[in-house]
Amino acid sequence: MAATVDGTSPATTENSTPNDSPAVEGPSFKDQFKLFAKFGDCKSTGEAITLSNSDKWMKQAKVIDKKLTTTDTGIYYKMVGKTKRALSY
Repeated sequence: MAATVDGTSPATTENSTPNDSPAVEGPSFKDQFKLFAKFGDCKSTGEAITLSNSDKWMKQAKVIDKKLTTTDTGIYYKMVGKTKRALSY
């Protein structure tokens, strides 16, 4: 039920550089979008993401918390998706 070859959910890796500013290694934003869009759906092309998968991504990134909830993301998702059924990259 995972989108990656090794059977795990998509993840990011962060390392510190000598000047203490974080450097991001791993998949690009577009690659991560496609991985989360395909997560749990073997027939998906990765061009569109469901609300459920975008919530999983935001939870993993620690964006969803007490100030921003899945209810909020559902409201915004519906507002943006009025012209489309799913958000696409």
